[in-house]
Parts: sequence; C-alpha cells; structure tokens
Amino acid sequence: MATLDEVAIRAGVSASTVSRVFSRPDKVSEKTRERVRTAAASVGFARNSAARALARGRTDLVGLLVPDLRSPYFAPIISAAHAEAERAGGELVIADSHGDANREAEILWRLRGRVDGMILVSPRSDATVISDAAKMIPIVTVNRAVDMVDSVVIDVERGTHELAAHILGAGHRTIAYIGGPPGSLTDETRFAALMTSADERHAECRRLGVVEPTIAAGASLHESVVHSGATAVVAYNGLVAYGLLSALGASGHQVPDDIAIASTDDLLDVGFGIPNITGIHQPLAQAGREATERLGARIAGNFRDSSADGTLQFTHWTISTTLAHGSSV
Repeated sequence: MATLDEVAIRAGVSASTVSRVFSRPDKVSEKTRERVRTAAASVGFARNSAARALARGRTDLVGLLVPDLRSPYFAPIISAAHAEAERAGGELVIADSHGDANREAEILWRLRGRVDGMILVSPRSDATVISDAAKMIPIVTVNRAVDMVDSVVIDVERGTHELAAHILGAGHRTIAYIGGPPGSLTDETRFAALMTSADERHAECRRLGVVEPTIAAGASLHESVVHSGATAVVAYNGLVAYGLLSALGASGHQVPDDIAIASTDDLLDVGFGIPNITGIHQPLAQAGREATERLGARIAGNFRDSSADGTLQFTHWTISTTLAHGSSV
C-alpha cells in the first residue's frame, strides 16, 4: 500500500499537508486538496481510518438519530449535518428510531463508543436518558432543550404565535389544529401556542385528530374539517396542509373563502415549497449545520468546560422562524 510520504512527493507538498488534507480539509486550500487527492489516487493511497482512529482516540464518525427517515422534514437537517461533518474531515452515521423512545435509547447506547458524538433530532427519550448519555458521549439535541446537554432549537413556538395572530387578524374565531405524529413533543408545543393565542383573543382552538405527516393523511380529514365548524385550519406540516387543500378543492370548497389553511412548516428547505399555503418557514439546514458545528467543538474540547464553581457549561442556541405568506389565509 502506498504511503503518505509517497503522496507528498507526487503532489509536491509536505507530508503534514497531505495529513491535513485527509484529517482537516478545511485547513487546506481547494487547489492543494485537489492536487493531493489526485496524487493519492495515482499512487493507490488509501487512508487507514481504523489505525488513525486508534492513534488519535477518535473515530471521526458522528451519529445522527431521527424519529423518521421517511419524513421530508428531516432531509435538510441530515444533508447540512453531512456536509458539515465532511467539511471537518468526518463522516455521518444516520439511524432511525421510528419514533420509539425505547428504540432511540437502544440506538444511543449501542452507538456509544463507535462514534465521537451524537446529534439527536427531535428526540423522544426521557430527558434523564439523554442527560445520562451525555455524561458518556458528547451530544447535541435539535428541536428539544435538555438540561446539561447542548441544543439547537428552532423557535416554532414563537412562529406559531405569529401564525395564529395572522389568522385571527384575518377575522377567524374558530381554528382547528390537525396534529401529529403520535408522541411528538413539538406537536404539543404547537397546539399549546395556538390555544394560548386563541384564548388571548377570545377565540377558540380545537384539535382534529393526530395523524401521520403525509399528504394522504391530510386529504383523509377533509370531511371532518368541513363538519367541524372551524373557519381556519392549522396543519402539523405542509404535506398534511397540501393534502387537505387538494381534497377540499376536489369537493368544491374554496380556500380561503370557505376555509383558510395554514401549516407550521413550509418545507422550503426540502426544495419544494408548498404553493400558496401560508406557513412557518423553519431554517432546517441551519439547524443541522449549527448542531454539527457545536458537536464538533464539544468533541474537540473547544467549549469552556466549567464555570468558577466547577459546573459544566452547555449552550442552548435558538434559531428564529419567519412567516411565509401565501394565499390560503
């Protein structure tokens, strides 16, 4: 097998530069990275990741755990996390808990020791399970704040209040909320925010079912929505809202004249912003990038680890949302 020194000679750079290209590519210019990688390919050099990990006490692997890989909501988070991990010279290991807290805990403990740190996206586990695990391995949570654990949270609660104010400002006094999926903590946060906003303005908010976040699920509820007496509907996500909008249109109902529709996300980061639907724009890619950067800093020990009294310090980062105005409200 070709050696690092052979690559250095072929590329016309130092051995330390070759090492940086494969360990910290962000520290080397793009032109030099390309020259070194071309030289490595020409001499048949392959980085021995196992030996390198043993020598450094690191695997350069970052675990990312989501509750449902099928959901398009998590795609921008995963993509941004993967890009940031690669930029820092690492790789991403992705796992799916299927929304099961017990399975999530099992995966978390199984990956401990195999990865340098974990990103838990919308975790379902009890807070003590997560905080206990964070004593063993660096962890950053996304969309959930846990004591003694670093977190990155998109402020959907504030965004939902803003969305509710917009709907109520349009004259609606009865709002229906289509929630889901089962077990989602963010679902409870969104519904509570709607309830609070409605109460403050002497309006009514009621829940209509808990559904999977799919177009078909939204379409299946159109009759329930019509008979609910609500003049506005807020859906858990853009796919549910789009399914409902399509079914209402097919049954002869006008949006927003008969029923207004809104969503607590707009799925713009997925690459197919739902047309004409008012929703909350969530910077999902930013959340994935921030979480990976913060995990990398925690793994490298770049955080100030303790205060004057010796207690560990953790960061809780909040990302703001914006209201995406459509013609559905």
